[in-house]
Amino acid sequence: METINIEQFYERLKQICLNRNITLKALCEQLGINYRTYQNKKFRGLIPTVDELVKMSEYLDVSLDYLLTGSAVELEACKDKLKKIQNIINESSSSE
Repeated sequence: METINIEQFYERLKQICLNRNITLKALCEQLGINYRTYQNKKFRGLIPTVDELVKMSEYLDVSLDYLLTGSAVELEACKDKLKKIQNIINESSSSE
């Protein structure tokens, strides 16, 4: 079981949001999370609640494991790879 590094968690969350062109404030607003509460938890070195983590994970389309520890593969990256594989299969099927 991996441990959760709070600083890395918040940095990972920030990077995921940047990759999706969404601000942390906008993320909180979308999920009904008070941004001041989010900032306060971050400043105090606390992790969001389980409910907040699940909402973030679902909205950002990443696994909870990845969000918390960074150890799992992002779902979006898997989807992109699957699409590329499907395209290759489709191209080779149509050329036969």
